[in-house]
Amino acid sequence: MRRDAVPYLACPNCGATSELALRSVDREDGAHVMEGKLGCASGGCVFAIRRGVPILVPGQVDAAMTETAARFAEEWTRWTELRDYYERQFLGWVAPVSRADF
Repeated sequence: MRRDAVPYLACPNCGATSELALRSVDREDGAHVMEGKLGCASGGCVFAIRRGVPILVPGQVDAAMTETAARFAEEWTRWTELRDYYERQFLGWVAPVSRADF
């Protein structure tokens, strides 16, 4: 993950008002943190960064969350192309992160 993306993340346990910060960086690849840890401002929540991806799983996972994740996982196996409209929509959601960041 890029260091400059950290201020846009929020703790899934404490809510959107608790910003995350890098707690440790074990491995970097250029401007990307590949392995490390994120922690929330309250100090009680810690999340791993693995292979460049922050693992922001809430502390309490219920059946509805598991079902939702399974449905998304299954849906992504069907997509074989990214249409221009979907790309523009997605980039609008994640702005100011750009296509080049991916």
